[in-house]
Amino acid sequence: GSGVAWLIMLLAGVLGNACEALVIGPGRLAVGASTATFGALGALGVLQTLRKWGGWRDARSVFSRTWIPVGAAGALLGWMGSGPRADIAGHVFGFCAGMLLALLVSPLLRRKAAWYWHLLAGLVATGALALAWHLARL
Repeated sequence: GSGVAWLIMLLAGVLGNACEALVIGPGRLAVGASTATFGALGALGVLQTLRKWGGWRDARSVFSRTWIPVGAAGALLGWMGSGPRADIAGHVFGFCAGMLLALLVSPLLRRKAAWYWHLLAGLVATGALALAWHLARL
């Protein structure tokens, strides 16, 4: 559902920016929503690959159709996430964080969750974002 998707996207952005801050250290100039966007792309690629894996069960080969969503997501990361002024490290860390989060929540997504779980996840994501903006203003 959309609430869970927003929460995964927000967490991927937070984890991606935190990992970049740890690796790059002082002097880091970028904290953007693009990290969360590429986190959503990574999560989508993994979740679609897992869905295909469940349908075809032919992931034994690198050349199977199962891996196409992750490959396409990686291609989009390379195509849209790079450039002369792009925060490449943030994009890559966000992408990887999204992939990891998708792997972590995939067992929970095997069956349809009740509507109130999606609502709760969306409210948590919205509340965390509002709190972050409030703290940034202070």
